[in-house]
Amino acid sequence: MNLDASKTRRALHLATASALALSLTACDQNTSAEKVGRDIDRAADKASQQIERAAETAEKKLDQASVAAGEKLAEAGNAMDDAALSAKVKSVLIAEPGLKALAIDVDAASGVITLNGSVNSAESREKAFQLAQDVQGVTSVKNNLVVAKGT
Repeated sequence: MNLDASKTRRALHLATASALALSLTACDQNTSAEKVGRDIDRAADKASQQIERAAETAEKKLDQASVAAGEKLAEAGNAMDDAALSAKVKSVLIAEPGLKALAIDVDAASGVITLNGSVNSAESREKAFQLAQDVQGVTSVKNNLVVAKGT
C-alpha cells in the first residue's frame, strides 16, 4: 500500500478522537462499558475502511500515471528514432554527387521513409530511392519524387 505516512497518522488521530468523543458522550448518558466498546470498535473499523479506500484510490492513480508516463516516453523515443533515421537518409542523399538532395524532403515514420520533391532525371529519382532503401533501419521507401527538367 502506497499511502503517505502523515495521512495515515491523521486518519488514526481522527479515529482516536472520534472514539474519545463517543466515550465521553457515552459517559454523559450513563451507558454501559460494552456499548462504549462497540462504538469505539465501529469507529475504528470505519476509519480503517476509509484509510483502505484512500490507499486503493491513490494506488490506482499512481498506476495510471505510471502507464501514461511510459506511453509518453515511448512516443518521444519513437519520434527521436524517426528524426535520426530521416537525418541519416538525408545525409546519404547529400553525399551523393550529382544528386540535388536539397530539393528532396525526407520524412520517416516507424522505419518508413517518404521522399518528396523533385529531381532532374528518372535516373536521379531511382538513385535517391535506392540510396534511401540501403540505409540501415529503413524498412521501406515511398518514392514521391517527380522528374522536373532544370531542377
